[in-house]
Amino acid sequence: MSRSPRLALLLIAVVVALAALWARSVHDQRVARAPYEPHKGWISPDPDSLYHMRRTQRALDEGLPPASSDAWLDFPGGSAIPWPPYYTFVTWAASAPFAPEHEPARAHHIEQRVASLPWIFGSLTSVLCALAVWSLLRGRASGVRCFGAALAGMSHAWSGASIAYSGVGNGDHHAWVTLLFTALLLTAFHALESARLDDPRGSLRRGAALGALCGLLIGSWVGALVYATLLELALGLALFAHARRARAGLAALGLAMHVTWALALAPAVLASPWKDEQPWMMVNLSWLHLAHPLLGALVFAPLVARAQDETLRRRWPWIVGAALLALFAALALGDFALARSVREGFAWASRNNTFMAFISESQPLAWGPIGGWSACANALGFGLALAPLAALWIARESWRNARLELALLALLIVPLTAQALTQQRFAEALAPPLALALAFALADWSARVWRKRAALGGFAGVALALALQSPTVARTPLRLLHAWSASVDAARVELFAKRELYEWLERHTRGRELEAVLASWDHGHALEWVARRASVGTNFGSYVGEDSYLDPWRFFLEEDPRNAEALLELRRARHVLITGDFSKDLEVMLRLLKPEQRRSYLLIPERGPVFVSQRFFPTLAGRLMMNGRVADLATRSLVGPSLDFLRLVHVSPNVLAGPPPVRHTNAPVPVGWIWERVRGAELVARGASGESVRVELELEYPQARQKLTWIGEAQIGPDGVARLRMPYSTDGPNGDALVRGAASWRIGARSGTVSVPEAAVQSGASVEL
Repeated sequence: MSRSPRLALLLIAVVVALAALWARSVHDQRVARAPYEPHKGWISPDPDSLYHMRRTQRALDEGLPPASSDAWLDFPGGSAIPWPPYYTFVTWAASAPFAPEHEPARAHHIEQRVASLPWIFGSLTSVLCALAVWSLLRGRASGVRCFGAALAGMSHAWSGASIAYSGVGNGDHHAWVTLLFTALLLTAFHALESARLDDPRGSLRRGAALGALCGLLIGSWVGALVYATLLELALGLALFAHARRARAGLAALGLAMHVTWALALAPAVLASPWKDEQPWMMVNLSWLHLAHPLLGALVFAPLVARAQDETLRRRWPWIVGAALLALFAALALGDFALARSVREGFAWASRNNTFMAFISESQPLAWGPIGGWSACANALGFGLALAPLAALWIARESWRNARLELALLALLIVPLTAQALTQQRFAEALAPPLALALAFALADWSARVWRKRAALGGFAGVALALALQSPTVARTPLRLLHAWSASVDAARVELFAKRELYEWLERHTRGRELEAVLASWDHGHALEWVARRASVGTNFGSYVGEDSYLDPWRFFLEEDPRNAEALLELRRARHVLITGDFSKDLEVMLRLLKPEQRRSYLLIPERGPVFVSQRFFPTLAGRLMMNGRVADLATRSLVGPSLDFLRLVHVSPNVLAGPPPVRHTNAPVPVGWIWERVRGAELVARGASGESVRVELELEYPQARQKLTWIGEAQIGPDGVARLRMPYSTDGPNGDALVRGAASWRIGARSGTVSVPEAAVQSGASVEL
């Protein structure tokens, strides 16, 4: 490459990198601790990112390799960690330098580092896209290459799907996985070039590089097996081309790739606890993931061993194809462990899994309640409409010029596009190959225009990329007006209000790390990272057992307080967290737990908002959102006794910006409530058989400007005694609650007051009325 094209490529790479970094800092996910006070810092609201932070902190505290199990998951049983370990090595390496020794500075340092890494990874991916198209356009004029490289790099830099996973504040592993995937493509494009395939020694080196990337990919995220398999499919096509015209380096390339893949992945597989539970499972690292590359190595080993055998070279692709068809048929129809595990993996990826089916990321991008053309354009840009034409153009060029690297790119577009359109979470993985395909096809098609206009080609590529990604570009001015450091928009205020709930738990429950907080699954990782408490359900869903995410919902839908208390005891849960937007998942939990009765919990008018019905209010969720009592729609009042095993210890001082998804009241709804399970003081009342007993205690929550009246009711039995449990004390803190005097009681016509010590509430001791 002459000096001028080198400078042009360098300039394009710098511009793309700066644009990608800026776009991801503007379209960020940071939530300010205090608007207009950036010096107080920011937090990450992403649940998966928070678990990466917890795992990173454990690696810093406990040492490497990263822990493979966590006692705080699915408490109290604990669980193996579903994620492979390699990404934690990356976050550890980024966090270890200059990490403070003491809390909370240590946790703040880890959160900032982990939630900033994808910002760098996403930007590097954009640069790799520019480099890849420059490589694919080899032999073309500099202007054509400048146009294609600028178009690819800037298209990815402004891709909404990529920014969603790599904006500052998101610390999830997907941007890292996509960076490795793009590096894998760039390496594969070089390895599959005709001239390089005729070089056995060079192919050996490039095969080792491909294998190392495959091992690192799958050791970072098991789902990346899809990308490695697509590369294998391209190598399969190369085998058929090899049968017609010998490629001296193809067999060495395939063998080195698979052997190195197995070696690179082996440490992660050997450390995986899942291989002991289910040796051949697909969704977590098991022996299956080590057997896969070793089986792939067997495909190429005979061609290496008998390189001069012309008959074997011509027949081998058909032999391998027949063997693979037989294997696929056995996996699809067989009733053995490996076949069942593979089918389970496909069920997971296709949303047939009960947990994945209702996750928003798993919803279709092209249709459905949150899908459609607008969603597609926001995620992938208007260039998505040109993807079929681009794939056809590339396939034609591959066929005409016998370019296997172009065949790989054409091969990727169809399955990855289908995957993205059916599940939103895969749009980010489609962004790089889509940018490559569009840039190559458009540059190749318009080559005459840019042949002698390098500078114009670069500017035109940038302009066209911004036009194709105009949905993201158009949102930028608004994001600049509402920067994270000055944002007071309702969504971010609400996110930080939830963070304050977790931080309240951390401050007020230190020393209770071996007692869980029960909450809906979407709070689990925040409880582990911020509150430093064990969880029951998390974003891992059925990875760690279906009961882990169903038990909280069973508790919230339970109408018998004794059954609800037994579930808390089973889970060793000391606290219960419920948020004001709890009803966002109400339809889903009813569909899973009470499918035949779910409509009886809802009032669905022809027009207007959906409300819960009277059936909802006797549930634990209904009572916890209504001060522990049952709301009666007919009288518009609270009726019956209060809960006797839970006390309200904190009410968020913030309210939801708007009504909850399914309304239970027209009044402002707090962002959340925290309840504490206690044994409760046993109040003993004596009197004539049949006399009614009623105890009341007034409490106030000054920060939230709310009041609560606890009411206990019972009836004197034939033995002249009645017993009630009272979860509040009159001399203790009761969390944030202030007690307004002693508890008052009435037995028949008699009345009086009683003091209930905190010690009695904690121990269950008796107090005479």
